[in-house]
Amino acid sequence: MTPHLLLVKNMVCHRCVLAVEDILTKNQIPFLKVIFGEIHLVDKPDTRQKEILSNALENIGFELIDNHVSGLIEKLNSMLSGRPETKRVAKKKK
Repeated sequence: MTPHLLLVKNMVCHRCVLAVEDILTKNQIPFLKVIFGEIHLVDKPDTRQKEILSNALENIGFELIDNHVSGLIEKLNSMLSGRPETKRVAKKKK
């Protein structure tokens, strides 16, 4: 058993996590956990499993990220989008 990490684009809420867990369960792909933007599989998926997973994810608006740099960028975007916007308050002149 060698855990394997897959990165997923556009996973930004708890509902996204549940949808991905459902896909993995329905396709009998064993996983350890699913968190925002990450799928932690029990083993490295074979070519067929990865293709099935990729297609199922794309059908609901997600995308597997194969490039590590793209994964880091997506993770940063996800973190930044979760931050509340800062509003500038104009100071009154005396």
